[in-house]
Amino acid sequence: MNTMDLNILGSVEKKEHLYKILVIGELGTGKTSIIKRYVHQFFSQHYRATIGVDFALKVLNWDADTIVRLQLWDIAGQERFGNMTRVYYKEAVGCFIVFDVTRASTFDAVVKWKTDLDSKVQLADGSPVPCVLLANKCDQTKEGVVNNSNQMDDFCKEKGFIGWFETSAKENINIDDSARFLVQRCDQTKEGVVNNSNQMDDFCKEKGFIGWFETSAKENINIDDSARFLVQRILENDSNIKREEEDQDKITLGSRQSDIKNPKEKSGCC
Repeated sequence: MNTMDLNILGSVEKKEHLYKILVIGELGTGKTSIIKRYVHQFFSQHYRATIGVDFALKVLNWDADTIVRLQLWDIAGQERFGNMTRVYYKEAVGCFIVFDVTRASTFDAVVKWKTDLDSKVQLADGSPVPCVLLANKCDQTKEGVVNNSNQMDDFCKEKGFIGWFETSAKENINIDDSARFLVQRCDQTKEGVVNNSNQMDDFCKEKGFIGWFETSAKENINIDDSARFLVQRILENDSNIKREEEDQDKITLGSRQSDIKNPKEKSGCC
């Protein structure tokens, strides 16, 4: 077997995370406008209503060591009444629920969206996905409870939202801040299971991983050990394969004792 060059591991400079984020809420609350503003820094008054689901990708240089890829799922307002939301929600790790501050009825529907979300997708430990409430179109005249921040705080705490923001896609108010807030919570959620080594052991056993290591390229933690562990397993598998091939190539000439020459006896010719 050729010697494997493991120096490639040292060239890894940044870790990458992919987070699936849902954007849900009633029809016409500005979900698509929020995504367009966040991803493309663009706003238009002339959007067609989303049919089914749409997607967008936002790449963030989160810090010096981390790249975050946000996969934003823009789900149509009428989809709560359909059967496809379970498919759309699958594997999401975060969510925005959006309502329109100028239409109190869209706020009334928020709890139904949250209930639908919690019933159809959970994190690996069974807890609800982190969800942020967006009070959109805050540049316009507001209706209802959104005028009272204390009431909004109490509402979010009671209904299981991790926080809320007044936003405006048109004026670019709190779009980036609300997204950063949610990503930070997704990051914390991701790190949760790693803090429990027994859960990690069970996860690896269940999913077919041969082992796991906590690593840091920056601090050179477990880089060599994890590579050595993997190479050892590769060598073991390679050795087993060769041994099986050699066994298959062997030919047994006879099984009777009389057919087997005593190795100590010399040939008669020399």
